Amino acid sequence: AIVVSLINIAFDLFIDLDIHSLLSIIWLAVILLIELILFYYLLEASTDLLQASGHTELAGEYSIKTKNYITIYSILAIALIICYAFLISTMMLLISIALIIVRIWLMVIINSLKKIEPYV
Repeated sequence: AIVVSLINIAFDLFIDLDIHSLLSIIWLAVILLIELILFYYLLEASTDLLQASGHTELAGEYSIKTKNYITIYSILAIALIICYAFLISTMMLLISIALIIVRIWLMVIINSLKKIEPYV
């Protein structure tokens, strides 16, 4: 009976049919974390390549942009997870719009990397 009740509790917490179950909150956090790690390593590798090719000034600039992106994205991701957990729909909308703006800013940063001419 105890095992069945523990399975029932786990089922209610993780596999509930409610859209705001614990599993969906954990899934949102995992997706946001993977995205953050992916773009961190992309920007950090770009900074390292700029440093190795002699663009030290640009490497410093992109290092600052990387730190700003990581900070802003982390704050927005944590706020989105909290708002999602407590069903604050207005804040979720505003944070989602802010995350879209941050992603557009990231695309502009990546696009500006294409325009850098390598030293020959």
